[in-house]
Amino acid sequence: MATIGTRMNLWVAGLAAGLGIAAGPLLRVQAFRYSVASGPAREIECPSCNGRIAGVGVSWRTLAGLWSGRCRWCKLVAGPPRASVEVAAALSLGIIATVVDEALPLLAYCWVALVGLILAIVDLAVHRLPDRLTALLAAGVLAALGAQCLSTGEAHRLLEALAACAGAAMFYFLMSALTGGGIGLGDAKLAFGLGITVGWAGWPAVAVATFLGLVLTGLGALVLLLLRRAGRKDAIPHGPFMVLAALATIVVAALTGVPSGGG
Repeated sequence: MATIGTRMNLWVAGLAAGLGIAAGPLLRVQAFRYSVASGPAREIECPSCNGRIAGVGVSWRTLAGLWSGRCRWCKLVAGPPRASVEVAAALSLGIIATVVDEALPLLAYCWVALVGLILAIVDLAVHRLPDRLTALLAAGVLAALGAQCLSTGEAHRLLEALAACAGAAMFYFLMSALTGGGIGLGDAKLAFGLGITVGWAGWPAVAVATFLGLVLTGLGALVLLLLRRAGRKDAIPHGPFMVLAALATIVVAALTGVPSGGG
């Protein structure tokens, strides 16, 4: 028979998954706005009919149109396939909420999942990780975990997480220098926010997440080569695999009893 705690987690997981579905169209809008080669987010027009797909403001009509993944004027497929963003957000938030008990760490992880999803879409589309989004991810995590420290007196854990994230960021900065940009500076900036998140579970978790991210990128590149969807000289976005590795590490850490806000 399920315990009260397990039933509560399932209720929270269901609610989190529902919130992920509801947030999906908004995530699409932000992904469209940031999927530009350089500069800040801006309005995006359909490449077929030049109709505005995502403006600076967010309207309910825009959100409803983007739910289908198509331009609402000419019906051109625009961005991720129908409902894919909503499903990804629902699964991410639902799984995290199933294994994490404490409210503030759960908030931090869900924030990473949502902002990380936007970053992954943008990186896949235009091979960049906008500074504003990586800073937003890190700021949200710091706020949630900082509040957790104030409520529980676990300041040492946040300090350890900050030290771990600094190590992860330095590793990526070094990789960027050694690979001549093969690993971008955006990856290093993303590593800072993800490092704080995973570092809440300790140094070993950060090392595992970093290694897993590199392995997943390599496997992704291999699959694309085998499918002839990319050449040996083509750049492979690393950001999506970093986010996936960080979230997977958080879930595994919670399931194995590593102190990370999970039960």
